[in-house]
Amino acid sequence: MKAVKRIIGSSTKEALFRELSAIRAKGELTTEQVVAGINQCAVLRESEEPGNALVDNVLDMVSPDAYNDHIYSSMTRTYQRTGYPAEAITAFKCLSQPSGGDIASGMVAAAAVGDSKFADALWRSAHAGNLLDTADEEHRDALIKLSANYVAAKVRSKNLSHTKHLLAHLSDKLKIELDADSWELLLASCTSKVMLDLIWEHTPSSCRTASAFSTTAWTYLSVGCPDHSIALCAQAQEAGISSLSHYCCAAEAQLTLLNMKGSVDIKKLKSNIEKAAEHDASEQWLQTVRTVANKVTSV
Repeated sequence: MKAVKRIIGSSTKEALFRELSAIRAKGELTTEQVVAGINQCAVLRESEEPGNALVDNVLDMVSPDAYNDHIYSSMTRTYQRTGYPAEAITAFKCLSQPSGGDIASGMVAAAAVGDSKFADALWRSAHAGNLLDTADEEHRDALIKLSANYVAAKVRSKNLSHTKHLLAHLSDKLKIELDADSWELLLASCTSKVMLDLIWEHTPSSCRTASAFSTTAWTYLSVGCPDHSIALCAQAQEAGISSLSHYCCAAEAQLTLLNMKGSVDIKKLKSNIEKAAEHDASEQWLQTVRTVANKVTSV
């Protein structure tokens, strides 16, 4: 225990390896000492020496026969934390029984190297075994982003029932609260009105930002619901969070509605176009919408 405390107390890489070498000179390092050494590499990761070199130097003092899940777990997390996702994945794959924290590190590492299939497989295995709720707090932000990307894939695939289940599982079981950026990703991923209705309904009021209103309004327009776009832009205006994007979206939605139904509130259309102009809308856009609008009104 005293040796472990000295390892953890090492403030430089030189001190760390001096301590480890002294222990190694007396015999094999214990699992606790190896794990402490690897973990300290993460603490010293701001050193000029690459994080993976520090870990590799620690492992050079360990007999391959001594490797176990405790060591592989520490390797996985430390490699991931110090910016070596490929090495983290290699270590993770050696684990016989990964914990929630190990899986979280593996998911973060998989996402970092662009291995979406591996990240997806980890999510499914963790989801099935209810392991992610044991993940370390330090992975929470990464888990939020990964969770959002996973749910977004289901949103894009129009899997309504699975999306409902995942949203409930995230909030009720895993206690993961998606942030505003994550909700906006889900809103932008919708390709049908029914899915967009579901996601907007679940979006917390704290995450219904000006950007979220804009994204949702444009997405409603893209799935053929201009009336919903107009209503959302009006809500944003009432809430005092309107922006150029809202006015442009409302104007385009009104023109779309005009083409669909042959009539539209001309005064509101003109108002949105002029407010877009006030918010520095591009001359090209203004010319385009005014040309279309001029076919039915004197805007």
